[in-house]
Amino acid sequence: MTNMETQRSGENQAAAHSAYAQAGDEQLYQQYCETRNKAAMEELFRRHQDFAFRAALHVVGNHYRAEEAVQEAFAALLAS
Repeated sequence: MTNMETQRSGENQAAAHSAYAQAGDEQLYQQYCETRNKAAMEELFRRHQDFAFRAALHVVGNHYRAEEAVQEAFAALLAS
């Protein structure tokens, strides 16, 4: 990939992130379900990963197991 292609790719990702940052969670999840849009799911993960980790850590009491629980929860969401 050339420098110009890399720059365009970064610009496209930034524009997509900006658009998704304005969308609501339901809208993002619906878009992911309908089109399997990776950027929509990444935005949902970005928004909720910290809360999900803190909740999992409170329940399991172990950082490693909490990280696994969050990964499993988002993997289940991706599979639905």
